[in-house]
Amino acid sequence: MLAASFPRRAAGLLAAGTVGLSTFLVPGLARAATYDIDVTGAVDRTVAIPSTVCAVDWEIAGAIGGNVSGTSGQPATYGLYGMAMHVRTTVVPGSTLMIQPGQKGGSVAGGTTDAGAGGASGTRPSGGSGGAGAGGGGGATIVRSGATVDAPLLLVAAGGGGAGTRGNGGDAVDWPEGTAYYIPPYTGPTGPAISGGGPGDGERERTHPGAPGSGGAPVNGATGTPGEAGTALLGGDGPAGAGGGGGGVLGGGSGGSDGTHGSGGGAGSSFATAVVDTPDSWIDRNMDPADNWVGYARGTYVPCAATPTPTPSTTSTPPSSSAVPAPATVPAADGPLSTSRGAVSSVAAGQQLTLTGSGYAPGSLVDLYVYSTPQKIGSVTADSSGRFSAQVTLPAGLAAGKHSLVATGLDAHGAPHFLRMDVVLTAADGRRLAATGADVSVPAVLGLAAVGVGVGLVGAARRRRPAA
Repeated sequence: MLAASFPRRAAGLLAAGTVGLSTFLVPGLARAATYDIDVTGAVDRTVAIPSTVCAVDWEIAGAIGGNVSGTSGQPATYGLYGMAMHVRTTVVPGSTLMIQPGQKGGSVAGGTTDAGAGGASGTRPSGGSGGAGAGGGGGATIVRSGATVDAPLLLVAAGGGGAGTRGNGGDAVDWPEGTAYYIPPYTGPTGPAISGGGPGDGERERTHPGAPGSGGAPVNGATGTPGEAGTALLGGDGPAGAGGGGGGVLGGGSGGSDGTHGSGGGAGSSFATAVVDTPDSWIDRNMDPADNWVGYARGTYVPCAATPTPTPSTTSTPPSSSAVPAPATVPAADGPLSTSRGAVSSVAAGQQLTLTGSGYAPGSLVDLYVYSTPQKIGSVTADSSGRFSAQVTLPAGLAAGKHSLVATGLDAHGAPHFLRMDVVLTAADGRRLAATGADVSVPAVLGLAAVGVGVGLVGAARRRRPAA
């Protein structure tokens, strides 16, 4: 299971060129020797999932940030590491995935005004560029549920922050913020204190990322230039001397600058959805020298027969198939529910409808209900684009009156997602009911009959009245 949070260690634990590794490895877990999916490099690569595969065991890592080499008057500073994780996700059999590996942030020679480029995700921008004399942020590795570079996100392994002239970048696990000072401590002139770039969020591996990383800023009364905040998928670009933020589902902020020197950029945030918990999950930093700390996505197929299935319920009420139970009352809509022939306003008990909707996590389960009192009428799996189409039958005993058809499930960010269509159920003879649900047609007919009788009696009385 993915860890809920990570320890943040004092910056002084980092020694030049080496970092103590704190992992979340399961004892005895061996990484795969061969893979069904193995993608790295500056490419946007599509992968066709076989029709017999329902899940993938992933090893995925973001790229490291760029360094600043040392000079006689300035020690080296370092970009830090991207996120690395092993996780199983469900996939739609026969679907297509898009993989965009993260690229290293650009490194620069100390004492120059060169700016390190931000590392890309495949061929798309990701890490923020360093300011003059600073390293670029590492690119995130992205897996998408679909065949295009804009398809919904399935996995994001964030990139690390780039080095500034006065501090290291942040890594995507233990030190997400960029640092402000030399590590190890430097006894020479450091200039004003400058804050490092902020991380993409505080829980980098969860499905609800927080705000983008804030840029670092000069502190202690120093004048200078604040860093740039990260945005969706992009790390912030650094001002002069400041490292770029790492790319991620929400990018890290760049370091701040005093106008010449700057701090390190923050790491981006990571993301996972459609996750199946397994005992073989781990999270650490992308520390494999054989990969030169570039981003990669490697996967091993899990056949459909090996995918865990829910334990059948022993109760008489069918369990909810999705991760979102039916609310007791009609939920507010995040979007419209429709049918194969468009929105409808009138339905009948026992009628068959083909309901359609979108906006769900690819491969996730969507439950279908009819309200007022929620009754489950079906379940369906969203396709690789998060859409669904399912034929349902309305209950034969459903009372005439106003009702709502509702779809419940999770969106691509793991948040509850509700679609809704309000309808009126007609009675067996085709009559609609008033908003209260009471059939007013019989009282209306009786009332009209009473009026008719009254008019007849008045006429008869007038005919019997003697002439004056």
